[in-house]
Amino acid sequence: MNVFLRLITYIRPYLGRVSIGIGATLLIIGLDAVQPLLMREVIDNILTPYFTEGNYIGDRFADTKIAADFDLLQYYALLLLGVYILRTVFSFINRYLLGRTGQDILFSLRVQVYDHLQHLGLRFYNDRSTGELMSRVTSDVESLQYTVTDTLERVLIDIATVFIFGSILFALSFELALITLLPMPIYSILIIFYNRTIRPYYTMSLERIANNSAVLQDNLSGISIIKYFDLYG
Repeated sequence: MNVFLRLITYIRPYLGRVSIGIGATLLIIGLDAVQPLLMREVIDNILTPYFTEGNYIGDRFADTKIAADFDLLQYYALLLLGVYILRTVFSFINRYLLGRTGQDILFSLRVQVYDHLQHLGLRFYNDRSTGELMSRVTSDVESLQYTVTDTLERVLIDIATVFIFGSILFALSFELALITLLPMPIYSILIIFYNRTIRPYYTMSLERIANNSAVLQDNLSGISIIKYFDLYG
């Protein structure tokens, strides 16, 4: 947790940009909650009265009611189209701002790591291969960048989704909301178990990537020397 809080400090220079991006994400969640409510109005109040037991009974209604319902249907269709357009705009704002922020944080992390490497002693470089250091500067730093941006966004999205959709569910049907939330404790336990199980394997994969990078770097850097010996041998 302390490591994650330290990583959050890299967001401070871009706090305004991140706030707008996360705000756009919250608006997207709100729009996602509005869509099914609009569809419910269309189905329950406009379309359903015209059908009974699967049969169309629209010919029983007056032309004025049919015309009014058709106008109302067009109104809801425009609302749904507007929701879709707004969602697309907010999604673009979110992806652009958070994506740009992620790249800026990635650049800052790599510069900081590179600057730190310049001040390390000879013993450090004797104990580590060039490929391992390259992996630390590239793959590991990129993983940290994803932790800072994507993980933070994902946590906020999950909290907002549970709060918004949970509030709507409880407002519509208290019993149905309780039934829907029953699997949540089991889901939380499975997530905790999965994280504890997968963490050692994830660390192992990073170490293997570093080892593979070391072997690849050493082999590729030595190819030119081998070619020279073969050429003049």
